[in-house]
Amino acid sequence: MDVPKRDSMKFLKWASRHKKFIAIRDRIRAIILAKRGKTISEISDQLEFSPRWVQKWVARYRDAGFKALWDKPHSGAPKHLPTDREEAFVERIFQGPKTEDKISIFHGYHIQKILQEEFGATYSESGVYALLDRLKLS
Repeated sequence: MDVPKRDSMKFLKWASRHKKFIAIRDRIRAIILAKRGKTISEISDQLEFSPRWVQKWVARYRDAGFKALWDKPHSGAPKHLPTDREEAFVERIFQGPKTEDKISIFHGYHIQKILQEEFGATYSESGVYALLDRLKLS
């Protein structure tokens, strides 16, 4: 298997043991084994990952080096309430319950209903509390 000599074996061994790189430890180990001349199947068996997984990480290392072993940032879960509507939502909550709400205080399920009916945003009850926390309303 063609693995470039980008990083020394000494560095790779150190990185595979260092807590800073724990998230990519198995990927580093795959590179070490590939540099030692092991086949995809042998690496796969030893690390107990699929051959496809091993191939992917060795190829990423070959093409872009050590930094490519890290996962790319994910965008996270999409917001249900658009950012441009957050201010209106906060204002609605600060106004308190309206007469038509037929309640005296808000609970999570009331806010969930307001989000759905007035803002077209669907949230689970725990998602409502996460939103309130993020918007500093909890």
